[in-house]
Amino acid sequence: MRQWVEEEVKLDRGKDGDEAGRRSSAARERQIERLLKRAERVERWLQESGPKMGRQGREIKSHVTDNEFATMVTSHGIIQGYNGQALVDSKEQVMIHAEAFGESQDLHVIPAVLDGAKETMGAIGCGEDYFAGKTLTADSNYPSPLNLKKCEEEGLDYTATH
Repeated sequence: MRQWVEEEVKLDRGKDGDEAGRRSSAARERQIERLLKRAERVERWLQESGPKMGRQGREIKSHVTDNEFATMVTSHGIIQGYNGQALVDSKEQVMIHAEAFGESQDLHVIPAVLDGAKETMGAIGCGEDYFAGKTLTADSNYPSPLNLKKCEEEGLDYTATH
């Protein structure tokens, strides 16, 4: 690691070794030490975390500070963030579950949202069959074999909005 830093210092100095206009060597040493500590932190994190795998089994981007975010394409360009989901009981007008996912697509979120909502409803005394006979209304990004199977298992009708 130090070798890379020393090579960069040589390149910064130019052919004649002149450091005119550059920081003092003490300041440069402090900067080098800070950069080395950051590099060590990243290397340690990479060794501990291993690769982050996507749903297709390919490695996807990782992030030292927050490795759960998703890279999403939006109307404002590519951003790093979360896909927020909320499930609302329309009769009671009450949110019964909300969760943030580090995935940009909605194709895999229904099972986790429904399981979370079932846990919430169970905590207030509703039975395991709370969703039976009810309708889940969601936009057209949700239909997927996984999501539809979960709805079927819970006895939920699925209706897509456009």
